[in-house]
Amino acid sequence: MKSIKKKKTKRKIKYSEFTFKLSAKQKKQFIRCCKLNNTSPNKFVRMIISNYLEHHADQLKEDKSIHKNQLKLFANPTNSSGTQLEMNID
Repeated sequence: MKSIKKKKTKRKIKYSEFTFKLSAKQKKQFIRCCKLNNTSPNKFVRMIISNYLEHHADQLKEDKSIHKNQLKLFANPTNSSGTQLEMNID
């Protein structure tokens, strides 16, 4: 008997939709730029965004700094980040 091969399913890609407004002059320049590069407006915007994100990838890392209002509950005890409150009850 032959074994039945499973079909490979494509992974679904999630897309997000963004809208923004351009002035009439900016729109003309945008369309002109798309024609010069022989691309559609969507491809042109995606190309610009991907180039920008690749160029600034090191600046886009997560911010792991502690904000000044954040409690330091799990801070390293050897780190002199704060002092412990002492209470003397007589």
